[in-house]
Amino acid sequence: MVDLLIRSGTVATQNEKREIIDDGSIAVDEGRIVEVGPTETVAPKYDPGQTIEASGDVVLPGFVIPHAHVSDILLRGGVSRDRSIHDWLFNVKKPGVHAMTPEDHEIAAALYCTEAIRAGVTTFVELPEAILMGSEDFEEIVEKKMAVYEAAGLRNVYAATFRDNDDVGAEFERFIGRLLRKEPEVNHVPPTYSLVETADALERITELIEEYHREAEEGRQSVWVAPEHVWTVTPEGFERSYDLAEEYDVMTTTHVSETLEDDSAMISNVEYLESVDYLGERALLAHCVHVDERDMRLLAATDTKVAHNPLTNLSLGSGFAPVPTMVNYGITVGMGTDNPSANDLVNPLSDLRVATLIQKAVRLDAGALTAEQTLEMVTIEGARAIGREDELGSIEEGKRADVVFLDTDHAHLTPQQEVAPTVVTQTQGHEVHTVVCDGNVIMEDREVEFANEQYPNLLESAQTAAEAVTDRAGLSHLVDG
Repeated sequence: MVDLLIRSGTVATQNEKREIIDDGSIAVDEGRIVEVGPTETVAPKYDPGQTIEASGDVVLPGFVIPHAHVSDILLRGGVSRDRSIHDWLFNVKKPGVHAMTPEDHEIAAALYCTEAIRAGVTTFVELPEAILMGSEDFEEIVEKKMAVYEAAGLRNVYAATFRDNDDVGAEFERFIGRLLRKEPEVNHVPPTYSLVETADALERITELIEEYHREAEEGRQSVWVAPEHVWTVTPEGFERSYDLAEEYDVMTTTHVSETLEDDSAMISNVEYLESVDYLGERALLAHCVHVDERDMRLLAATDTKVAHNPLTNLSLGSGFAPVPTMVNYGITVGMGTDNPSANDLVNPLSDLRVATLIQKAVRLDAGALTAEQTLEMVTIEGARAIGREDELGSIEEGKRADVVFLDTDHAHLTPQQEVAPTVVTQTQGHEVHTVVCDGNVIMEDREVEFANEQYPNLLESAQTAAEAVTDRAGLSHLVDG
Protein backbone atom coordinates (compact mmCIF):
# COMPACT_ATOMS: atom_id res chain seq x y z
CA MET A 1 0.00 0.00 0.00
CA VAL A 2 1.27 3.46 -0.94
CA ASP A 3 -0.41 6.85 -0.80
CA LEU A 4 0.02 7.72 -4.48
CA LEU A 5 0.95 6.05 -7.73
CA ILE A 6 1.85 8.17 -10.76
CA ARG A 7 1.78 5.92 -13.80
CA SER A 8 2.53 5.76 -17.50
CA GLY A 9 4.17 9.16 -18.02
CA THR A 10 7.40 10.20 -19.69
CA VAL A 11 9.44 10.67 -16.52
CA ALA A 12 12.37 13.08 -16.78
CA THR A 13 14.10 12.07 -13.56
CA GLN A 14 16.89 14.71 -13.56
CA ASN A 15 18.92 12.14 -11.60
CA GLU A 16 22.69 11.92 -11.91
CA LYS A 17 22.41 10.19 -15.30
CA ARG A 18 19.49 12.42 -16.36
CA GLU A 19 17.51 9.28 -17.17
CA ILE A 20 14.25 9.59 -19.05
CA ILE A 21 11.76 6.75 -18.65
CA ASP A 22 9.39 6.70 -21.60
CA ASP A 23 6.63 4.76 -19.84
CA GLY A 24 7.44 5.40 -16.22
CA SER A 25 5.71 5.23 -12.87
CA ILE A 26 6.43 6.73 -9.47
CA ALA A 27 5.29 5.28 -6.14
CA VAL A 28 4.90 7.79 -3.30
CA ASP A 29 4.32 7.18 0.39
CA GLU A 30 4.30 9.63 3.32
CA GLY A 31 5.54 12.41 1.06
CA ARG A 32 8.55 10.55 -0.31
CA ILE A 33 9.29 8.69 -3.50
CA VAL A 34 9.66 5.00 -2.70
CA GLU A 35 10.25 3.76 -6.24
CA VAL A 36 10.56 5.08 -9.79
CA GLY A 37 10.97 2.98 -12.90
CA PRO A 38 9.19 1.42 -15.87
CA THR A 39 5.44 1.11 -15.37
CA GLU A 40 5.50 -2.62 -16.02
CA THR A 41 7.94 -3.02 -13.14
CA VAL A 42 6.63 -0.49 -10.60
CA ALA A 43 2.84 -0.39 -10.97
CA PRO A 44 2.02 -4.04 -10.21
CA LYS A 45 3.78 -3.87 -6.84
CA TYR A 46 1.50 -1.35 -5.20
CA ASP A 47 -2.08 -0.88 -4.04
CA PRO A 48 -2.26 2.94 -4.09
CA GLY A 49 -4.65 5.16 -2.18
CA GLN A 50 -4.67 7.46 -5.21
CA THR A 51 -3.57 7.02 -8.82
CA ILE A 52 -2.68 9.73 -11.33
CA GLU A 53 -2.62 8.60 -14.94
CA ALA A 54 0.16 10.47 -16.72
CA SER A 55 -0.11 9.01 -20.20
CA GLY A 56 0.73 11.76 -22.70
CA ASP A 57 2.44 13.84 -20.02
CA VAL A 58 6.04 14.78 -19.37
CA VAL A 59 6.58 14.28 -15.65
CA LEU A 60 9.26 16.50 -14.10
CA PRO A 61 10.59 17.34 -10.65
CA GLY A 62 8.84 20.34 -9.10
CA PHE A 63 10.54 23.57 -10.08
CA VAL A 64 12.83 25.21 -7.51
CA ILE A 65 13.07 29.02 -7.62
CA PRO A 66 16.08 30.25 -5.58
CA HIS A 67 15.28 33.96 -5.79
CA ALA A 68 11.89 35.65 -5.74
CA HIS A 69 10.07 38.68 -4.42
CA VAL A 70 6.38 38.31 -3.69
CA SER A 71 4.57 41.43 -2.52
CA ASP A 72 5.36 43.66 -5.49
CA ILE A 73 3.17 41.43 -7.63
CA LEU A 74 0.52 44.10 -6.89
CA LEU A 75 2.71 46.68 -8.65
CA ARG A 76 2.91 45.04 -12.05
CA GLY A 77 0.75 45.87 -15.02
CA GLY A 78 2.34 49.09 -16.19
CA VAL A 79 3.55 51.38 -13.39
CA SER A 80 7.03 49.81 -13.42
CA ARG A 81 7.60 49.86 -17.16
CA ASP A 82 10.71 51.18 -18.90
CA ARG A 83 12.63 52.14 -15.75
CA SER A 84 16.21 51.46 -14.78
CA ILE A 85 16.75 49.58 -11.56
CA HIS A 86 17.14 52.49 -9.13
CA ASP A 87 14.37 54.49 -10.80
CA TRP A 88 12.11 51.45 -10.40
CA LEU A 89 13.23 50.72 -6.84
CA PHE A 90 12.87 54.20 -5.40
CA ASN A 91 10.01 55.57 -7.53
CA VAL A 92 7.80 52.48 -7.69
CA LYS A 93 8.69 49.37 -5.72
CA LYS A 94 9.71 50.77 -2.33
CA PRO A 95 6.86 53.33 -2.15
CA GLY A 96 4.40 50.67 -3.26
CA VAL A 97 5.46 47.97 -0.80
CA HIS A 98 5.65 50.56 1.98
CA ALA A 99 2.01 51.48 1.30
CA MET A 100 0.79 47.89 1.62
CA THR A 101 -1.25 46.75 4.61
CA PRO A 102 -0.90 43.26 6.12
CA GLU A 103 -4.06 42.32 4.23
CA ASP A 104 -2.49 43.53 0.97
CA HIS A 105 0.54 41.32 1.63
CA GLU A 106 -1.77 38.37 2.22
CA ILE A 107 -3.59 38.88 -1.08
CA ALA A 108 -0.28 39.35 -2.88
CA ALA A 109 1.02 36.09 -1.41
CA ALA A 110 -2.14 34.23 -2.46
CA LEU A 111 -1.91 35.60 -6.00
CA TYR A 112 1.79 34.78 -6.20
CA CYS A 113 1.30 31.20 -5.01
CA THR A 114 -1.58 30.60 -7.41
CA GLU A 115 0.45 31.77 -10.39
CA ALA A 116 3.57 29.92 -9.23
CA ILE A 117 1.74 26.62 -8.75
CA ARG A 118 0.17 26.92 -12.19
CA ALA A 119 3.67 27.24 -13.62
CA GLY A 120 4.97 24.15 -11.80
CA VAL A 121 6.81 25.84 -8.92
CA THR A 122 6.93 23.75 -5.74
CA THR A 123 9.74 25.57 -3.89
CA PHE A 124 10.71 29.24 -3.80
CA VAL A 125 13.01 31.52 -1.81
CA GLU A 126 11.40 34.86 -1.00
CA LEU A 127 13.38 37.97 -0.17
CA PRO A 128 10.89 40.45 1.30
CA GLU A 129 11.59 44.16 0.91
CA ALA A 130 14.02 45.29 3.64
CA ILE A 131 11.72 48.17 4.59
CA LEU A 132 9.37 45.64 6.21
CA MET A 133 11.90 45.01 8.96
CA GLY A 134 11.20 48.53 10.23
CA SER A 135 7.42 48.27 9.97
CA GLU A 136 5.26 48.11 13.08
CA ASP A 137 3.23 45.47 11.20
CA PHE A 138 6.26 43.25 10.54
CA GLU A 139 5.17 40.29 12.67
CA GLU A 140 1.60 40.39 11.34
CA ILE A 141 2.81 40.55 7.74
CA VAL A 142 5.10 37.55 8.21
CA GLU A 143 2.34 35.63 10.00
CA LYS A 144 -0.16 36.26 7.21
CA LYS A 145 2.32 35.34 4.48
CA MET A 146 3.41 32.14 6.18
CA ALA A 147 -0.22 31.13 6.67
CA VAL A 148 -0.84 31.56 2.93
CA TYR A 149 2.23 29.52 2.00
CA GLU A 150 1.24 26.74 4.38
CA ALA A 151 -2.29 26.63 2.99
CA ALA A 152 -1.01 26.66 -0.60
CA GLY A 153 1.05 23.55 0.07
CA LEU A 154 4.26 24.93 -1.44
CA ARG A 155 7.73 24.80 0.03
CA ASN A 156 8.89 28.29 0.91
CA VAL A 157 12.01 29.87 2.30
CA TYR A 158 11.42 33.25 3.94
CA ALA A 159 14.81 34.95 3.59
CA ALA A 160 14.34 37.73 6.15
CA THR A 161 16.00 40.80 4.61
CA PHE A 162 17.60 43.61 6.60
CA ARG A 163 19.82 46.67 6.23
CA ASP A 164 22.06 48.05 8.97
CA ASN A 165 24.40 50.47 7.16
CA ASP A 166 23.62 54.16 7.61
CA ASP A 167 26.54 55.26 5.42
CA VAL A 168 24.94 55.28 1.98
CA GLY A 169 27.55 57.67 0.61
CA ALA A 170 27.06 61.29 -0.40
CA GLU A 171 27.35 60.61 -4.13
CA PHE A 172 24.77 57.81 -4.06
CA GLU A 173 22.46 59.94 -1.93
CA ARG A 174 22.64 62.77 -4.49
CA PHE A 175 21.97 60.29 -7.29
CA ILE A 176 18.84 58.96 -5.54
CA GLY A 177 17.73 62.51 -4.83
CA ARG A 178 17.81 63.31 -8.54
CA LEU A 179 15.77 60.19 -9.30
CA LEU A 180 13.14 61.08 -6.71
CA ARG A 181 12.65 64.49 -8.33
CA LYS A 182 11.47 62.69 -11.48
CA GLU A 183 8.28 61.66 -9.67
CA PRO A 184 7.33 64.42 -7.18
CA GLU A 185 3.81 63.01 -6.74
CA VAL A 186 5.06 59.70 -5.36
CA ASN A 187 5.07 59.18 -1.57
CA HIS A 188 8.73 58.29 -1.45
CA VAL A 189 10.47 56.20 1.19
CA PRO A 190 13.75 57.77 2.41
CA PRO A 191 16.84 55.70 1.50
CA THR A 192 17.62 55.25 5.21
CA TYR A 193 14.11 54.07 6.11
CA SER A 194 13.94 50.86 8.16
CA LEU A 195 17.59 51.02 9.15
CA VAL A 196 18.01 48.46 11.94
CA GLU A 197 20.88 47.85 14.34
CA THR A 198 22.79 44.71 13.40
CA ALA A 199 22.10 42.94 16.69
CA ASP A 200 18.39 43.83 16.58
CA ALA A 201 18.01 42.57 13.01
CA LEU A 202 19.71 39.28 13.70
CA GLU A 203 17.74 38.82 16.91
CA ARG A 204 14.46 39.22 15.03
CA ILE A 205 15.60 36.83 12.31
CA THR A 206 16.68 34.30 14.93
CA GLU A 207 13.20 34.49 16.43
CA LEU A 208 11.69 33.84 12.98
CA ILE A 209 13.96 30.86 12.43
CA GLU A 210 12.97 29.37 15.77
CA GLU A 211 9.27 30.00 15.15
CA TYR A 212 8.88 28.99 11.51
CA HIS A 213 11.86 26.98 10.34
CA ARG A 214 11.18 23.28 9.98
CA GLU A 215 13.50 20.45 9.08
CA ALA A 216 12.74 18.81 5.73
CA GLU A 217 11.13 15.80 7.42
CA GLU A 218 8.78 17.90 9.53
CA GLY A 219 7.41 20.65 7.30
CA ARG A 220 7.72 22.81 4.21
CA GLN A 221 8.75 26.17 5.67
CA SER A 222 12.23 27.53 6.26
CA VAL A 223 13.75 30.86 7.28
CA TRP A 224 17.10 32.23 6.15
CA VAL A 225 19.01 35.41 6.92
CA ALA A 226 19.34 37.89 4.05
CA PRO A 227 21.58 40.96 4.28
CA GLU A 228 20.07 43.19 1.61
CA HIS A 229 23.02 44.40 -0.46
CA VAL A 230 26.73 45.13 -0.35
CA TRP A 231 26.03 48.86 -0.06
CA THR A 232 23.31 48.67 2.60
CA VAL A 233 24.75 46.15 5.06
CA THR A 234 27.82 46.53 7.25
CA PRO A 235 30.77 44.12 7.25
CA GLU A 236 29.60 42.95 10.68
CA GLY A 237 26.12 42.34 9.27
CA PHE A 238 27.48 40.08 6.54
CA GLU A 239 29.87 38.18 8.77
CA ARG A 240 27.29 37.57 11.48
CA SER A 241 24.69 36.55 8.90
CA TYR A 242 26.92 33.73 7.69
CA ASP A 243 27.63 32.72 11.28
CA LEU A 244 23.89 32.62 12.00
CA ALA A 245 23.31 30.42 8.92
CA GLU A 246 25.94 28.00 10.19
CA GLU A 247 24.50 27.99 13.70
CA TYR A 248 20.99 27.07 12.52
CA ASP A 249 22.06 24.91 9.56
CA VAL A 250 20.32 27.17 7.01
CA MET A 251 21.60 29.40 4.21
CA THR A 252 22.05 33.10 3.63
CA THR A 253 21.43 35.15 0.50
CA THR A 254 22.00 38.67 -0.81
CA HIS A 255 21.96 40.79 -3.99
CA VAL A 256 25.29 41.07 -5.82
CA SER A 257 26.63 42.86 -8.91
CA GLU A 258 23.25 43.49 -10.47
CA THR A 259 24.25 46.74 -12.19
CA LEU A 260 27.42 48.43 -13.38
CA GLU A 261 27.02 50.88 -10.50
CA ASP A 262 27.27 47.99 -8.01
CA ASP A 263 30.84 47.30 -9.06
CA SER A 264 31.95 50.90 -9.53
CA ALA A 265 34.21 50.72 -6.46
CA MET A 266 37.87 49.70 -6.58
CA ILE A 267 36.98 46.24 -5.29
CA SER A 268 34.28 44.04 -6.77
CA ASN A 269 31.22 42.94 -4.83
CA VAL A 270 32.46 39.36 -4.79
CA GLU A 271 35.95 40.31 -3.57
CA TYR A 272 34.38 42.44 -0.86
CA LEU A 273 32.16 39.59 0.30
CA GLU A 274 35.19 37.36 0.52
CA SER A 275 36.90 39.96 2.69
CA VAL A 276 34.00 39.93 5.18
CA ASP A 277 33.86 36.11 5.33
CA TYR A 278 30.50 35.85 3.55
CA LEU A 279 31.40 33.53 0.66
CA GLY A 280 30.97 29.80 1.15
CA GLU A 281 28.69 26.82 0.66
CA ARG A 282 25.90 28.46 2.65
CA ALA A 283 25.86 31.67 0.59
CA LEU A 284 23.56 32.23 -2.39
CA LEU A 285 24.28 35.36 -4.43
CA ALA A 286 21.46 36.74 -6.56
CA HIS A 287 22.20 38.18 -10.03
CA CYS A 288 26.03 38.29 -10.46
CA VAL A 289 25.51 40.06 -13.78
CA HIS A 290 28.74 42.06 -13.78
CA VAL A 291 31.29 39.57 -12.50
CA ASP A 292 34.67 38.88 -14.06
CA GLU A 293 36.92 35.84 -14.23
CA ARG A 294 38.52 36.62 -10.88
CA ASP A 295 35.09 36.83 -9.23
CA MET A 296 34.05 33.53 -10.76
CA ARG A 297 37.20 31.81 -9.56
CA LEU A 298 36.38 32.97 -6.04
CA LEU A 299 32.81 31.72 -6.31
CA ALA A 300 33.97 28.34 -7.58
CA ALA A 301 36.72 27.98 -4.98
CA THR A 302 34.34 28.71 -2.10
CA ASP A 303 31.35 26.73 -3.48
CA THR A 304 29.24 29.89 -3.35
CA LYS A 305 25.97 29.52 -5.25
CA VAL A 306 24.36 31.91 -7.77
CA ALA A 307 20.71 32.72 -8.54
CA HIS A 308 20.38 33.89 -12.15
CA ASN A 309 17.40 36.21 -12.78
CA PRO A 310 17.34 36.77 -16.54
CA LEU A 311 13.95 38.42 -17.10
CA THR A 312 14.25 41.09 -14.42
CA ASN A 313 17.80 41.91 -15.48
CA LEU A 314 16.60 42.30 -19.05
CA SER A 315 13.53 44.33 -18.10
CA LEU A 316 15.55 46.82 -16.04
CA GLY A 317 18.34 47.07 -18.58
CA SER A 318 20.87 45.75 -16.09
CA GLY A 319 22.67 43.30 -18.35
CA PHE A 320 22.93 39.53 -18.61
CA ALA A 321 24.95 37.24 -16.34
CA PRO A 322 27.80 35.18 -17.84
CA VAL A 323 26.11 31.91 -16.93
CA PRO A 324 27.94 29.66 -19.42
CA THR A 325 31.29 30.72 -17.96
CA MET A 326 29.99 30.17 -14.43
CA VAL A 327 28.81 26.69 -15.37
CA ASN A 328 32.18 25.94 -16.96
CA TYR A 329 33.85 26.97 -13.69
CA GLY A 330 31.66 24.47 -11.84
CA ILE A 331 29.59 27.13 -10.05
CA THR A 332 26.10 26.03 -9.02
CA VAL A 333 23.58 28.26 -10.83
CA GLY A 334 19.84 28.19 -10.18
CA MET A 335 17.30 30.40 -11.93
CA GLY A 336 14.97 32.81 -10.14
CA THR A 337 11.86 34.58 -11.36
CA ASP A 338 12.73 37.58 -9.15
CA ASN A 339 10.33 40.56 -9.00
CA PRO A 340 6.86 40.19 -10.52
CA SER A 341 6.80 43.96 -11.01
CA ALA A 342 9.87 43.72 -13.27
CA ASN A 343 9.72 40.21 -14.74
CA ASP A 344 5.91 40.59 -14.92
CA LEU A 345 5.41 36.82 -14.67
CA VAL A 346 5.98 34.03 -12.16
CA ASN A 347 6.68 31.48 -14.85
CA PRO A 348 10.02 29.67 -15.01
CA LEU A 349 9.02 27.87 -18.20
CA SER A 350 8.82 31.13 -20.15
CA ASP A 351 12.06 32.33 -18.52
CA LEU A 352 13.96 29.19 -19.53
CA ARG A 353 13.54 29.91 -23.24
CA VAL A 354 14.92 33.45 -22.88
CA ALA A 355 17.76 32.35 -20.62
CA THR A 356 18.89 29.79 -23.18
CA LEU A 357 18.52 31.78 -26.38
CA ILE A 358 20.04 35.06 -25.16
CA GLN A 359 23.32 33.36 -24.27
CA LYS A 360 23.58 31.91 -27.78
CA ALA A 361 23.14 35.35 -29.32
CA VAL A 362 25.36 37.45 -27.07
CA ARG A 363 28.18 34.90 -27.30
CA LEU A 364 27.73 34.13 -31.01
CA ASP A 365 27.75 30.48 -29.99
CA ALA A 366 24.72 28.27 -30.62
CA GLY A 367 25.96 25.81 -28.00
CA ALA A 368 26.75 28.35 -25.27
CA LEU A 369 23.99 27.14 -22.96
CA THR A 370 22.00 24.02 -23.75
CA ALA A 371 18.37 23.24 -23.00
CA GLU A 372 19.54 20.48 -20.69
CA GLN A 373 21.60 22.95 -18.67
CA THR A 374 18.82 25.50 -18.28
CA LEU A 375 16.31 22.82 -17.29
CA GLU A 376 18.76 21.79 -14.57
CA MET A 377 18.70 25.37 -13.27
CA VAL A 378 15.08 25.01 -12.12
CA THR A 379 15.38 21.37 -11.03
CA ILE A 380 18.49 19.70 -9.62
CA GLU A 381 20.78 22.73 -9.82
CA GLY A 382 18.04 24.91 -8.34
CA ALA A 383 17.83 22.47 -5.44
CA ARG A 384 21.61 22.49 -5.06
CA ALA A 385 21.58 26.30 -5.06
CA ILE A 386 19.41 26.28 -1.93
CA GLY A 387 21.30 23.46 -0.25
CA ARG A 388 18.50 20.90 -0.72
CA GLU A 389 19.81 18.65 -3.49
CA ASP A 390 19.56 15.61 -1.19
CA GLU A 391 15.79 16.18 -0.87
CA LEU A 392 14.59 18.02 -3.96
CA GLY A 393 15.27 18.64 -7.64
CA SER A 394 15.04 15.14 -9.09
CA ILE A 395 12.69 12.17 -9.15
CA GLU A 396 14.59 9.55 -7.21
CA GLU A 397 13.90 7.05 -4.49
CA GLY A 398 14.06 8.68 -1.05
CA LYS A 399 13.50 12.24 -2.22
CA ARG A 400 10.48 14.37 -1.41
CA ALA A 401 7.64 13.81 -3.85
CA ASP A 402 7.51 17.15 -5.69
CA VAL A 403 6.25 16.41 -9.19
CA VAL A 404 4.94 18.45 -12.13
CA PHE A 405 2.81 17.15 -15.02
CA LEU A 406 3.00 18.81 -18.46
CA ASP A 407 0.35 17.95 -21.03
CA THR A 408 2.12 17.48 -24.37
CA ASP A 409 -1.05 17.23 -26.47
CA HIS A 410 -0.66 20.64 -28.11
CA ALA A 411 0.15 21.76 -31.63
CA HIS A 412 3.10 23.84 -30.43
CA LEU A 413 4.60 20.76 -28.75
CA THR A 414 4.27 18.57 -31.83
CA PRO A 415 6.34 16.79 -32.98
CA GLN A 416 8.18 15.77 -29.81
CA GLN A 417 11.73 14.50 -30.13
CA GLU A 418 13.66 15.20 -26.92
CA VAL A 419 12.30 16.21 -23.54
CA ALA A 420 14.65 19.05 -22.55
CA PRO A 421 14.48 21.05 -25.80
CA THR A 422 10.71 20.58 -25.95
CA VAL A 423 10.21 21.79 -22.38
CA VAL A 424 12.70 24.65 -22.54
CA THR A 425 12.04 26.13 -25.98
CA GLN A 426 8.42 25.20 -26.75
CA THR A 427 6.34 25.28 -23.57
CA GLN A 428 4.55 28.42 -22.41
CA GLY A 429 3.51 27.45 -18.89
CA HIS A 430 -0.17 26.66 -19.34
CA GLU A 431 0.75 23.06 -20.20
CA VAL A 432 1.24 22.35 -16.48
CA HIS A 433 -2.04 20.75 -15.39
CA THR A 434 -1.24 18.92 -12.14
CA VAL A 435 1.27 19.62 -9.37
CA VAL A 436 2.22 17.42 -6.43
CA CYS A 437 4.23 18.84 -3.51
CA ASP A 438 5.37 16.69 -0.61
CA GLY A 439 3.14 13.91 -1.93
CA ASN A 440 0.02 16.10 -1.87
CA VAL A 441 -1.88 17.15 -4.99
CA ILE A 442 -2.00 20.95 -4.78
CA MET A 443 -3.27 21.52 -8.32
CA GLU A 444 -5.34 19.21 -10.50
CA ASP A 445 -6.67 20.03 -13.98
CA ARG A 446 -5.35 23.61 -13.53
CA GLU A 447 -7.50 24.07 -10.42
CA VAL A 448 -5.48 25.34 -7.43
CA GLU A 449 -7.23 23.89 -4.41
CA PHE A 450 -6.31 26.40 -1.71
CA ALA A 451 -7.16 29.41 -3.90
CA ASN A 452 -10.57 28.01 -4.79
CA GLU A 453 -11.36 27.32 -1.15
CA GLN A 454 -9.88 30.34 0.63
CA TYR A 455 -9.78 33.04 -2.05
CA PRO A 456 -12.70 32.40 -4.42
CA ASN A 457 -12.60 36.05 -5.59
CA LEU A 458 -8.79 36.25 -5.69
CA LEU A 459 -8.38 38.13 -8.96
CA GLU A 460 -10.98 40.75 -8.06
CA SER A 461 -9.47 41.15 -4.58
CA ALA A 462 -5.96 41.51 -6.01
CA GLN A 463 -7.10 44.15 -8.52
CA THR A 464 -8.86 46.12 -5.79
CA ALA A 465 -5.84 45.88 -3.48
CA ALA A 466 -3.47 46.96 -6.26
CA GLU A 467 -5.53 50.05 -7.04
CA ALA A 468 -5.63 51.01 -3.36
CA VAL A 469 -1.88 50.51 -2.96
CA THR A 470 -0.99 52.59 -6.01
CA ASP A 471 -3.27 55.34 -4.73
CA ARG A 472 -1.77 55.37 -1.22
CA ALA A 473 1.76 55.28 -2.63
CA GLY A 474 1.10 58.22 -4.95
CA LEU A 475 1.57 56.06 -8.03
CA SER A 476 -1.90 56.51 -9.55
CA HIS A 477 -0.69 59.19 -11.97
CA LEU A 478 1.51 56.54 -13.60
CA VAL A 479 -1.50 54.48 -14.62
CA ASP A 480 -3.04 55.08 -18.06
CA GLY A 481 -6.24 57.12 -17.95
